Amino acid sequence: MPHGDLKPTEAPGTNRLVFLTGVVTTSTSGTIDESDCDGFDVVLTDSEAGRYTITLHNKFYSLRYGHAAVELSADTAAVQAKGVVAAIRNVDVAPTVASGDSPTLDLQFTVTPTSGGAGADADVEDGAVIRIFLCMSRGKI
Repeated sequence: MPHGDLKPTEAPGTNRLVFLTGVVTTSTSGTIDESDCDGFDVVLTDSEAGRYTITLHNKFYSLRYGHAAVELSADTAAVQAKGVVAAIRNVDVAPTVASGDSPTLDLQFTVTPTSGGAGADADVEDGAVIRIFLCMSRGKI
């Protein structure tokens, strides 16, 4: 019978993937009211509309996949001027992150793009819930 403290064997040549999840609730103008995140912290980036900086608690080889969704209040239309489309940017998570620095990436929200142009950066709706999923790689063994 295996001992509970022993790490399972990982097959050579496979990626060691780690899934990180979090839920952030906003108050006004995108300000974070509550957060419940496993493996990372989220702060509003004051200098940019609709941007949040995610700081990982551990270093990883790469970001394999990142996604965020805005949960709006029940049965109400999304406010046209508020951010609902999420994008990941400024990914700095590789092992080459300078000694003492924490790996980071940005989560950017924009309004829904119009037929003729790009969506503008915008804060999410007041009281919105942001659900975050990150798939990180520790590299191959």
